[in-house]
Amino acid sequence: MNDLHTLEDAAVIRRMKSGDMGGLENLVERYQVRAVRAAYFITYDEALAQDIAQDVFLRLYHSVQRFDEARPFGPYLMQSVVNASLNSMRHSKKKRLAGGQP
Repeated sequence: MNDLHTLEDAAVIRRMKSGDMGGLENLVERYQVRAVRAAYFITYDEALAQDIAQDVFLRLYHSVQRFDEARPFGPYLMQSVVNASLNSMRHSKKKRLAGGQP
């Protein structure tokens, strides 16, 4: 059996699709720092950036069957983090404009 730490991202995704959810932990280890950093550069809030990254990884976990492993995972993840960060900022701005707390 291959060690998950040496597998390509696509192979880890394929294993996750076949029920090996240990791959999620491997992907989090590989990409968490980059994901949090990308979210932080948009939100300028460390706690929010960590929450966004965690949410994106959880969404990946729940939708892994739909992921096309022919696509590179890193850019897909980073785009998901950017989109989630921008959505969070939009939501926060709307809340402030409506008179609510940020």
